[in-house]
Amino acid sequence: MIRRITKRAGVHGAIAAALAFATVSIASTAEPTTEVPAGGLVYAGQQSLITSREDVVLAVDRVGITYTVQNATPEPRTAMMAFALPELDMMALDGASVDNPAFDPANAANFVGFSALVDGQPAETYVESRALSLGLVDATRPLRDLALPLYPLHPDLGALLAALPATAKADLLARSLIRVVDGKFEPQWTLKTTLFWQQPFAAGQTHAIVIAYRPIAGAGTWTAETSAQWTQRYCVPAAVAADLSRRASGTEPVAVKWVHYLASAGAAARGAVTVYRFAIETASTRQQAYTCRAGLAATSSSAGAREQSQSDGSPDDEVQVLFVH
Repeated sequence: MIRRITKRAGVHGAIAAALAFATVSIASTAEPTTEVPAGGLVYAGQQSLITSREDVVLAVDRVGITYTVQNATPEPRTAMMAFALPELDMMALDGASVDNPAFDPANAANFVGFSALVDGQPAETYVESRALSLGLVDATRPLRDLALPLYPLHPDLGALLAALPATAKADLLARSLIRVVDGKFEPQWTLKTTLFWQQPFAAGQTHAIVIAYRPIAGAGTWTAETSAQWTQRYCVPAAVAADLSRRASGTEPVAVKWVHYLASAGAAARGAVTVYRFAIETASTRQQAYTCRAGLAATSSSAGAREQSQSDGSPDDEVQVLFVH
């Protein structure tokens, strides 16, 4: 039996003083914004499901992954398929702006627009969302009891917090779910969200599982101050960096976006991959991509695209890509 123990904290002097003058604010999405990494599917190979191919295409506005999975046994199998949405740790973000163009108020739980197709048919996914205080203590129920959205970047959250009675605000402060910054309340919880479904695999058959989502990219402008940092982090060639700095000194800003992909997410559970292909795709010849990942060669599939294929491959721990417009 699992018991849930709730301890009600009193309103001490600091909280009472904060409530006396605090108003509500949510961090704006003005540039620069920060990226929040995400990865791929998690499922267990169970020594019966063999991933023969894993094809990843990473663009500034889309991550697409195709898994070719074979049931190598003469019996049907069913496996849990799970995808962890980007973890939103508001303490780690510490007020940084996050731009999420995939957010849909009608489906706030799936805030990256995740979709899954199995052999061309949509998978019926379910969602599990948890809000954690200090990244450790489950605080989902207190937030739901107050009819607050768990998504901490929800545009309506500020108004909803403002409408709460003082006792409720004091309780959220005591639970470390909100904080007061410059006299304003801000969400401080961590949101962990998982989309999942049970996937049947026919005996001896191969199935194509295609997932796609919109990454939460960082955005900013290239400047003389950021040149050294981004040149090192994304292995931008010195000549290119110098040209970008020259352009940035003019009247037209040089816009950049960066995407952080956790390539190893779920890789251990899936097991070895016979062929692993990773591709970076740019929208046009004007958009360039830079990364420290070695072995990416230019392809003719689209303007500016680069890809890497390998046999008996395994994903790197992470891939960070800078897109320059």
